[in-house]
Amino acid sequence: MPRQDSRRLRQRVERAGEIVNGRSTPAIRPGLLFAVTLPASFLGVAASIASFLAQTTGHGEPTGMTVLVAVATLAEAAGAMAAMRLGGAKVTTQRSLAGLGVVSILMAATLQSAFVSTVVALSFLAGIAHPLRAVAIQQAVPDCVRARAASLASACDMALSLVALPLAGAWQTRRRR
Repeated sequence: MPRQDSRRLRQRVERAGEIVNGRSTPAIRPGLLFAVTLPASFLGVAASIASFLAQTTGHGEPTGMTVLVAVATLAEAAGAMAAMRLGGAKVTTQRSLAGLGVVSILMAATLQSAFVSTVVALSFLAGIAHPLRAVAIQQAVPDCVRARAASLASACDMALSLVALPLAGAWQTRRRR
């Protein structure tokens, strides 16, 4: 009988997570983690693409592009400062920020004059979203798997960038022809 009990326990531990130092670690809940991670990843990639497109359109002088990059960087820093003042790091907050990002992208798509403002707005929103995502990850997963959860968030950022930036470059090239 004791052998069956230990086998059952081992099966439950293997289903729940890994065994580390003889103890089980809880599994990461992918659904919750992606719900927290994807909005910030989307905003970061959208800000990168908007900055890329603004710099490669060929309509600005080098000094103007330098100023735009500096203002976008300051906007992202201001967003990170604003994130300190926001109360919760909930999934709804992340979704609201992503929604604001979509609205600003749609505004830039319909009004060409709003494009530079959109670059700054997306940088600001990304500056808010990334610190809030870090807090949400810390709240969503146990201590023993936080590093893996943060790595998953970083991998999500890189995967979206890997797909979106080449598409933006191809779109920019086709648009010039």
